[in-house]
Parts: sequence; C-alpha cells; structure tokens
Amino acid sequence: MRKRKAALTAYQTELRIKHTFSQDGYQIAVNGRVDGVASRLNSGFDNVCLEEVKTDFNAEALARALRANPQHPYCMQLRMYGYMYWLEHNYIPAMQLLVVSIRDQSFETVLIELNIEEFESWLKLRIKEVIAEYVAEERVIDRRIYQAGFLAFPFGEAREGQQELMSEVSTCVKKGGSLMVQAPTGLGKTLGVMFPALRSSLSRGSQLIYVTPKNSQHAVARDAIQRMQNEGSKLKALVLTAKKKMCLKEETICNPEYCEFARDYYAKMERHDVVKKCSKVDILDRHRFIKYAKKYQVCPFELSLDCIKQVDVVVGDYNYVFSPFNIMGRFSRQMTGSMDKPDLVIDEAHNLPGRACGYYSAALSVNYLEELAKRMENLQPYISISARAAIADVINCIKSHKPMKTLNNRGDGEITIDKVQFLMLMAKVADISVRHMEGLLVPPLNDPLLELHRTLDSFISALSNAERPEFVSLYQGTAGGTLKLVCCDASDMLKDSYRAVRSVVGFSATLKPFQYYSDLMGFDSAKVSTKEFQSPFPKENRKLLVIPQISTKYSDRERNYGKIAETISRITALRQGNYIVFFPSFDFLWKVKSLVKLPGFEILTQQREMPQATTEQYLNTLRSNTNPVILFAVQGGVFSEGVDYAGDMLIGTIIVGPALPTYDFERETLMRYYQNKYGDGNAYACIYPAMTKVVQSAGRVIRSQDERGLIVLLGRRFIEKDYVVAMPGDWYDKSVQELVSCSILSDIEQFWSREGVDELVQQR
Repeated sequence: MRKRKAALTAYQTELRIKHTFSQDGYQIAVNGRVDGVASRLNSGFDNVCLEEVKTDFNAEALARALRANPQHPYCMQLRMYGYMYWLEHNYIPAMQLLVVSIRDQSFETVLIELNIEEFESWLKLRIKEVIAEYVAEERVIDRRIYQAGFLAFPFGEAREGQQELMSEVSTCVKKGGSLMVQAPTGLGKTLGVMFPALRSSLSRGSQLIYVTPKNSQHAVARDAIQRMQNEGSKLKALVLTAKKKMCLKEETICNPEYCEFARDYYAKMERHDVVKKCSKVDILDRHRFIKYAKKYQVCPFELSLDCIKQVDVVVGDYNYVFSPFNIMGRFSRQMTGSMDKPDLVIDEAHNLPGRACGYYSAALSVNYLEELAKRMENLQPYISISARAAIADVINCIKSHKPMKTLNNRGDGEITIDKVQFLMLMAKVADISVRHMEGLLVPPLNDPLLELHRTLDSFISALSNAERPEFVSLYQGTAGGTLKLVCCDASDMLKDSYRAVRSVVGFSATLKPFQYYSDLMGFDSAKVSTKEFQSPFPKENRKLLVIPQISTKYSDRERNYGKIAETISRITALRQGNYIVFFPSFDFLWKVKSLVKLPGFEILTQQREMPQATTEQYLNTLRSNTNPVILFAVQGGVFSEGVDYAGDMLIGTIIVGPALPTYDFERETLMRYYQNKYGDGNAYACIYPAMTKVVQSAGRVIRSQDERGLIVLLGRRFIEKDYVVAMPGDWYDKSVQELVSCSILSDIEQFWSREGVDELVQQR
C-alpha cells in the first residue's frame, strides 16, 4: 500500500466504513476498513476505486480462482465495501482486488462488479444467517446461566483448607481480579479452583479457560470435569490438542491443494452442520474430533477451534492463551457485542514465566543449518542446489554477526541482529519453497526445505521485538556459531494476554516468593491477591531435615562428593524402600553415583535423553515394589514434576543442593536485566528458579493422608536467607534452624520407628 500511496496522488489507505442494517427486528452493525481508495483523477475509472490487497505465494493461481468464483469470500468482502460506499455516497465505485506475490511483489488485478439488486438478495440471506448465529449464541449463554444453579461440588464435603481455597477463588472471579495461590499436594487444588471459578463464569453466561504447561496434565482437569458431570451437571467441555498431534496428513501443511481436509472446509462444515453435532457431546477431545474429521473430511484441529464457543470450559496448553499465535479471538462474543470475557485458570503457574519467555525467544545455529543442508541432498537436484546455496548464505549471515569484541574465549557477545538481511534471505528461501512445492504432488515427510522455511519465518517473527528493552540479542560461539534473541522478561506480553480475560487465578505448589512470581507473571503486585495454604497431612508423617555440614558450591564439590555419597548410603540404609536422589546436574549425579555403595538396592539412573518408554519403565519399577529402588535423577527433570508417586512408590527423597543454573554470558545478561528492573538480579535469575525445582522435588514425597516420608536437603545454602524465603511456610515454625539436626541418623531412625505409634495416635 505504501507503493500505491507514493505512486498515486490523493490515495487514501485504511478507509473506515460502517453501516447499520435493520432486518426482522434486529440491528446489525457492519464495520470494515478498505485497504485503499484511488481518487477519480488517478483510478483509471469514471468513479473512485476501492482496492483490497491479498497476498499469496502463487498470485496468478489465486487471481484465477477469484475470477472463476465471483462468490469467493474475498470478492464478497469487497462487494460489501462497495455496497456500503454506495449507500453513503449514492454511486457505485469501481472495485478491484490486488493479488500480490509474496515472492517478488508483482501483482495481478481482479476487477469486481456490483449489481445492487443481486447483492441485496444475497445480503438479506446473509443477515438472516447472522441473526440465526446470534440467537444460537444467546441460547448458549442462557444455557450456561441456567446450568450454574445445578453445578454441584462432587464430594460430600470439602477437605481441610479446600473450602477456604474455594472461597478465595470465588471472591477473585466475582470481582474480576487476579489471585496467586500456593497450595501443597493433598489439598484438592484442581477442584478447589475449578469448581468456584466455573460456577462464577457460568452465572454470567461466560466460559472458563483452564490452561496447563503440559498436555499430560489435562487428565487431572478432565477428571474434575467428569466428576461434576457425574453429579448431574450438563457441563460442556473441550480439550484442545496441538495441531501436529491431530493432523491427518503426513506433513502439517494447511494448503487446500495438498490437504483434502482443508479443501472446501467451510462448505463441508456448513453442509453437514458439524459444529451442531459436536455440541451434543459432553467432553470433546482429540479422539472425538478425529472421528468427526474423518467422517466429514474436515480438519480436526480447525474443527476443535470452531467448537470453542459451544462449550463451557476449555482445557488446553499455555500457548493457546499466551503465545504470539494464541486463539483468544475465538472466545469473543462478536454476535452479541457483549464485553464480558472468559475467566482464566493457570495450573502449575510457576512454569508460566519461563514458558512465556520461550515463546518470544529464538535461536539459529550454524550446526543446525549444516545438518539441514545434508538432508537437502535427497531433494530434486535443481531444488537441492538452490536450497543448499540459500543455507550457505544464512550461515554466512550468522557468522557475519560475530562481534569484534568478545566477552570470553567462546566468542560470546551482545550484538544487533540485522533483520533486513534475514528478510532478504527469507524471500530467497520462500521462492525456492514455492518452486519445490509446485513440483510435488505430495511433500515428503519431515521435508527439510519446509522446515528451513518455518525456522526462518519463526526467527524473523521473533526479531520484531528485538528493540524492546526486555530483549537482548546475543552471538554465542556454541554450535558453530549461534544467533540468539533472548526474552529476559515476558511480563508485559502476559499483561496483554490478561486483557482478553475477566479474572486470572494462578496456582501451584511453588509460587514463592510471591513478589518474584507476581513480577514475572505480569500481575500488578499492589492489586493481585496472594494466599498460601498449609499441607492438610499430619506433620508427624513427614521428616524434613537440612544438612548444612555439606557444601554443594562448585568450588567445594570435589572434596564433598565422597561425603554426599556416604550420606546417601547411610540414610537409605536405615529404612528399605524406594528413594529418589535429586541432583543439580547430570555431571554432579555421575560423580556421586560412581562413589556411592548401596547394597540391597536396585539402582536406576536418569539419562540426558530418555525415551518416554524408559521413563514409564522406571515408574513401573517403582510401583512394583519387588525390590527397594534408588533412582538418581536431576532437579527440574521428568521425575521431579508432574509425577504422582502414590502409596509406597516413594518413601524418601534426598535433594543435593539447589540446582543453580550454569553461569554464562546469557545468565549474566539476565542478572543484569533483573538487577536494573527489580533490584535483585542474582535472586531472580538464579536463586528463585533453583528453589522452585527444590520444592517441586520435595513435593514428590507424601501424596496422601496415610503416607509417611523423608525429605533431606543437602547443602548449607538451604539455611541462607535468600533461599529460605522460597520455602513453603509449613516446612518449619519459626526458623529454618529447626530442620538442622545434631544427630541426623538417630533422628531419622526414630522417625521410622514411630510409624505404628503415630498411626495409632491418629486413629484415636
């Protein structure tokens, strides 16, 4: 449009146009923006000319399709603008679609004609459809409000602390506020948060969005929904699944020419009334969507998005709300014009700051591109040569960013990434990709050229934020040379996300210090409510010890490996059962494991890259209780979060020091940013993230009322103030020194020996 404006005098862009239509007792407001308006003097027509710009890799093909189908949505959109212009100015403007090639910016012109009588006949039918959609949306809202009165708590009475939790959540959601809750295992957090939040949402005719950091955690939310449904509630729920996991094609390419499920999608949806059929199902999930998708030949992922407005609660991954490609527009009430918004619940909320930063960060390395170039050899020769040449250009571009002054022997340094260079390279890759696709009937699985296109596109998209103060661009000497855009703090982007919802409740077993999480989650610390709940389990069932005589500092490790190994051996020898020893890193783990002697125990060791099948095998070994097991694992890994070690699966855990991150240039950059913004760079960049992993690891022990368990924290850092502030409030009464024992082994032995006595006291 800039070129058109420069070439034509008196050329208007983004012309607002609106009109309110009356039909069948309803008022329908239509708003839009015309891309460009050429004046009568330079339009080449007798009247002004309205122009709409559409882009495509293959502009010629799209232009042919538009000329062949006058009812195409692009054509009807421009006719609508022309009709509204006629209503206001009393003459019909000329109209044309400018179909621009993404490859070389050339364009095709498609003239659009407007017959007032024919268009008014079409418009009358379309308005009738809009009114029907509005009435259907109103029915859904009325159903929700009605169902709010029948939503029943699925248990006879709430657990200790759970009623207070529900009260806190209810107050927050009703007033449209924000709440952070730290609550341990056993309180019934999921239902304690979901039930009051959902009841409040339904009472307004609105929806609840429940997000988790992992798809595997959807099962807990789904179970809570089913429990409420079993109590007689007519709740409608939808569980979102990633597009790649639902796609029915070998390659996820959303192009109607390649994918029959994308071809004529909306026509097939309307013909078979698929959304209405789905709306009769109580819980819509991946299996249900795939079933309908195969039956009616439609895209299962797009179907899941189109069903969102029909349900009361949507369960999905964080990215559906917080990523740059979120789906929050799917929740708006466009028909009713209501300003009411859905409510949002964030499960395992301690993961959100890191995940959000990841959405906006990006990296591109030479090693990755070289591996990709090798895979290009299997493509058609003329495409392979062009693609590998393009990769060589990208590699040279990366290397050209290496700073003259580096900060260490790896060649790391802060830089400015030249976005223009990457845009030029992207244009070249896009052109090769189009030629590649034109020569294929079916693209190969894991197509390397399409992967290159996606990678570059993602990297360039991230660069749009490069000049913001919370972003830093780095060159790292690792992986042959790496360009990295690091998002230090996504709190401002999270604030933007919250504007799409009415209230926010974030909960986890690890949200302390509240100030830290409030800052990085984008909450206003003066307005957000915070609440910490104590464990509902008997205190005498847990033995928690700190052993500060051992140092896990990097400079002290060599002379402490033997002490740590001996401590593990002597503690686990006191009681046979299953233990997990959590280390800060794999290197630390292997050093200690090579020294430890554990007669009578089966030893399992977490690996850096573990297949899911091996993880499940380890968990099954812990469940079997055939032999006592000691699992050596790392903090923050697959065994330390999101795993329920029920019953006798785990009787104790030993946590070897806080898992402080590796100190490198990137970490130093984060520390500097946090110091400038929040005044505590070391705590925000290192200590608090490490302590979150510690508390999560400790939380694997004691998952029910009747279990007993041992938690041992090895390392003197655990008695230092900056680390103690991140500990749950029920770990000690007044001082962390209460957890330091002068007779460690005898205290542990006494704890185990009291098992029967304590159970008898509890029964009385």
